[in-house]
Amino acid sequence: MVVKITPDNFQAYLAELISLDQTYFPFPWDDNDWGNLNIESDYSLYIRLSNEEIIGFILYDARQEQGHLLKILVRPGERRSGLAKEIFNDSSSQEDFTSIYLEVATNNIAAVEFYRGLGFEILVERKKYYSNGQNAYAMLLHCD
Repeated sequence: MVVKITPDNFQAYLAELISLDQTYFPFPWDDNDWGNLNIESDYSLYIRLSNEEIIGFILYDARQEQGHLLKILVRPGERRSGLAKEIFNDSSSQEDFTSIYLEVATNNIAAVEFYRGLGFEILVERKKYYSNGQNAYAMLLHCD
């Protein structure tokens, strides 16, 4: 089951979220970025637990009607099991977004195909989007 994080339980999961982000993302956030998230009004964070351990999460900037998918992660041992799709579908169905957009590295073929499978369309390629000079696709999904 995908659980929405609230201000009441955010601190209980924060260290594990930071560790997952720093271990598996090529451009992780630092402790301050995570600690300064206002999940009461600005951001929506959902986790998927197994045996009291986070096995996946998704984070949206939810300040606009158009949600911005900032991060989605599934632990490597749980990938290709449909878990990322479950996390996305369960979380996005709880939000009132008119659409959702994201950026993804153009060379991350698996992620691009995953997002296309969810219905996202490529809008534009952003040159040198990432700090290492790598390009990104901006993608958009219209919500029903």
